[in-house]
Amino acid sequence: MADRREQSLVNAVRNAGGTQPLMLGGLQWSNDLSQWLAHRPNDPRGALVASFHTYNFTACISASCWDGTLRPVAAAVPLVAGEIGENDCGHGFIDSFMPWADAAGVSYLGWTWDVWNCSSGPALITDYNGTPTGFGAGYRDHLAAIAAAAPPPSSGGPTPSGTRQSPRSSPAGGAGNLPASPAPSPTDGSPTPGLVAELPSVGPSGSGLAVIPGATTPAAPSAGWTPGLWPYLLAVVVVSGLAVAGAFVIVRRRSSRGT
Repeated sequence: MADRREQSLVNAVRNAGGTQPLMLGGLQWSNDLSQWLAHRPNDPRGALVASFHTYNFTACISASCWDGTLRPVAAAVPLVAGEIGENDCGHGFIDSFMPWADAAGVSYLGWTWDVWNCSSGPALITDYNGTPTGFGAGYRDHLAAIAAAAPPPSSGGPTPSGTRQSPRSSPAGGAGNLPASPAPSPTDGSPTPGLVAELPSVGPSGSGLAVIPGATTPAAPSAGWTPGLWPYLLAVVVVSGLAVAGAFVIVRRRSSRGT
């Protein structure tokens, strides 16, 4: 039976015209997804994403728990671990979770891109130049290893069978010197689809919905046009207009004298 609170949130977004995927967490700050499938709300667009958070100090931190609770969810809907991390600034725990997630088709994000002391909050970096903590280095190195092992991009034509990777099996995000790249914007004047973000769970027994309803980003400018140049172009137009007007006045005066 669908959870009434989450169903009302999904309804509100869809009734407002939102079409983007919606990330829904479970219990215990999204660490417990054991009841997610049983209480999944109905989405007319079929675009629900399960949201999972895991740290070395949370309850579901073993392969047996992940196999028992996450695999069934990941088999039904896309599953994103929107927060993974450690409070010891190490990477022993994520080194066990990330390979499991890769094999299970679960995406994940390191939390967080900040310079906190890891004991007060997991941190990927020690400064805003991007120097990684041990946790950040482990996360970065794992993503780099995946990128190095990926097949080279096709030069054209159909992708050979077996080499196309599902979006659900690719880790989301980046750390250290591997920042995530923003998605390209359309160039035909249409808006970019709504953005997705994650709202925190309301408590140890609550759940959260990840969405910014109906949010759009401006379309990219057409090729050859740089918005930052418009003041200079305007100045050129004004100066050119003044020059033409001045020349016209001079010609008129000379013409008057000649007559």
